[in-house]
Order: sequence, then structure tokens, then C-alpha cells
Amino acid sequence: MSKKVDKILKAYDAGKSVAEIALFADVTQGYVYLILRNQRPGRPRKKHITRSDLPRVIRELIAKEIKPSVVATALGVSRAYVYKVLRTAC
Repeated sequence: MSKKVDKILKAYDAGKSVAEIALFADVTQGYVYLILRNQRPGRPRKKHITRSDLPRVIRELIAKEIKPSVVATALGVSRAYVYKVLRTAC
């Protein structure tokens, strides 16, 4: 194992984020993910919102009286999509 890979794994085991590790080891985040995928295959991963979950999440946020523009920005979708989901929900 190379020194760079060892450095990445030690930083990961110390609880550093991928972005921090990439800066620390002077590599790209993609390279860090590649190393982690190969060396730490069982690591816990963050749950991502799937596209099929978006309408439900949008309706929940709007029900909490959050503005559609804020919902769109937070979820990475357009305001038009938020309004489309709201139109089809009724």
C-alpha cells in the first residue's frame, strides 16, 4: 500500500470528511472515493433522496409553510418542478 493511500485511510478512520481528506492528501475527491470503495467496502453511506421520494418531500416541506423557492433550492430542483408537484397533488 502506498503512503498516499495509507494517509487517506488514516484520515478517514480519524473521522475526516472526504473533502477534508482530499485537501489533506492533495488528491481529488473522486480518488478518495475510489480508495474508500476498494479499501473500506463496508463503510456506512449517507442516505440519498431518490427522485421517487422528491414529490413526498416537497409536499412535506410545503406543508411546513416553507416557500417553494426555498424548497427548490434545498432539493436541487426548479421552482417549476415544485409547482408541478403541488398542482398534481391536489
